[in-house]
Amino acid sequence: MQACLVLVTVLSFVSKFTTGYNLRGSTSPKAKDANLNHRVCHYCTSNPSREQDDATNLLNVLIKQLEGFIIETQFKYTQFEKHTRGMRHFLATIRAHVETLDPYDTDIMNQLLFAERIFEAMVMATENASKFNYWGTTDHYLVISMIELNVALFALCDSNGLFDNLLELSIQKLYMFENQIYQWKREFAQLKHYSTEAFEVFEDERIKAERMVYFLKGQTSMQT
Repeated sequence: MQACLVLVTVLSFVSKFTTGYNLRGSTSPKAKDANLNHRVCHYCTSNPSREQDDATNLLNVLIKQLEGFIIETQFKYTQFEKHTRGMRHFLATIRAHVETLDPYDTDIMNQLLFAERIFEAMVMATENASKFNYWGTTDHYLVISMIELNVALFALCDSNGLFDNLLELSIQKLYMFENQIYQWKREFAQLKHYSTEAFEVFEDERIKAERMVYFLKGQTSMQT
């Protein structure tokens, strides 16, 4: 019964969240809400297999919501910021359920850890991006672009944090991201005026992005 109450709370949040911000900005998520509400009865059962399936489904919903703030190489951090508090509560509630699954499921926990990784990366990216004026100088523009791209790379991963080769044009997008990193690196190097802070943040973000691309390219070779 406790698990039922916990997860009904989660579903209530998801329903409210999707109403306010659907994956692609739609304001008509009735079908999604109906699907979520249809699953409420599952949480009142004592079937371990069903509880694991429901936990996995909720994690997939969460990751899809997070990816909804990503469009190509852009991260809509101003929109994400409005939902940070609610999504943090959502994550904590899901974690409380996953930790009490019997038997303990390592795969589900790994998916939860990846979802938490995406969320924290988005929080940090939002904090860093807010320090720079998007419509300001070129160095600020390049910094924010690299910050957003770092987050956007997560959209190329599956729920386990591995390269998703089933995603449409995933390999092409990966190489597009790699080329974009190189282009912005070259543009920043050509700047005659930039702040020390902008340079340091840009370099940190560039290195993170290059490492992520390297990791994902390694996954593509393993999957072929």
